[in-house]
Amino acid sequence: MYRQTERKEAVKRKPARPPLLLLVLPLLAAVTLLAFLFLNRFSLRAERCFLAGDYAAAAQALEQAEDGWREKALLEAFVSAGLQLSSDDVDTVRTGRDALLSCQEQYPDFHPRAISALREETDARLTGMFYQAGCAAVRREEYTLALSYFREIPGYEDADLWKRYAQALEYRDSTSRYHLSRALRTLQSIPEEDRGLFPVDVNELIAEFTQKVQAAEQAALQRDEARIEALEAIGLPYLGMSEEKIHSTRQLGPAAESGSYYGFGTEYSWYDAQGRTIYSAVCRRGQVASVSKYHEDVCWQGDTLLVRTGPAPSEPAAPSGGGAGSWHPPAEEYTGDSEEGRDYDTGPGSGHSLRDDYSDPEDLFEDCEGEYEDLDEAWDEWEEGL
Repeated sequence: MYRQTERKEAVKRKPARPPLLLLVLPLLAAVTLLAFLFLNRFSLRAERCFLAGDYAAAAQALEQAEDGWREKALLEAFVSAGLQLSSDDVDTVRTGRDALLSCQEQYPDFHPRAISALREETDARLTGMFYQAGCAAVRREEYTLALSYFREIPGYEDADLWKRYAQALEYRDSTSRYHLSRALRTLQSIPEEDRGLFPVDVNELIAEFTQKVQAAEQAALQRDEARIEALEAIGLPYLGMSEEKIHSTRQLGPAAESGSYYGFGTEYSWYDAQGRTIYSAVCRRGQVASVSKYHEDVCWQGDTLLVRTGPAPSEPAAPSGGGAGSWHPPAEEYTGDSEEGRDYDTGPGSGHSLRDDYSDPEDLFEDCEGEYEDLDEAWDEWEEGL
């Protein structure tokens, strides 16, 4: 009896076995962690190498990493940028910098402090590389390439002076008066004490460009004279013609009617015997600023008038085959060359500048109301007007 009681008490004191699930879960967690570490060992190694700046080793580790992991795609983007950053070629490093910025925007949570520090280090390195590459390009006379580098580092040492030099020399072989004059002003803006810094002395270039500008102005004047002679032979009002001659053209003769043109000038009109408008000219500041032909299908053959002119009708018929046209100021008259193969003059054959026509930009702004958005734009035009 005593032994039976003792056995019952021993059974009661025996600890209960824990559920099987509690034993399996830690084991599963450990196995999962080990599997993750095993499968990602190369990605983790690549991450460590990237953060240490060993991009080649990081790339080798990624080659052995398992595909399909988000971390691998992320690291591939950063490591690719890092490989470019380690180059000695300025354009490759610039591409790597842009790629790094793109990666940082796409994956902002990937070691943000380390990536920001890498960007700062890259920018500092690139600044010096841009400067050296720009100066080297100038010495090779590759001025457009040099400008692409100097524009990256505004305010760095004397990079702005080198940029001005390159901007001017870019037009050394141009025949455009606009480009040559602009280049001359750019060279003149380089301080006297810095003009011996470059491959060719700036003072020598100023003398060279001055001669080229004078030759271009003479050529433009000759072109204008030939153009005006040809236009006068046609016998019609032409852009830039003196308003005093408006009534004495060979084909049209005196204008039948004149009146204010929206407050911007005076409009002269010619009609045929049937009262149809056949031609009109708008004058401003004593010159023809725009011309328009009408009824070209029946009244004109090219520049030859096919009908007789007549008086102004009491109620003119609506123009057809033409229109009043947009106003073209003399300052934009075509004379041969410009920034895109043309050269704009401020008055046909005159060789004048806006500074000759206006004593200050405020007069220009008021006289050409509506042409400029504000006074600052008029200032820019007046200062750069040739």
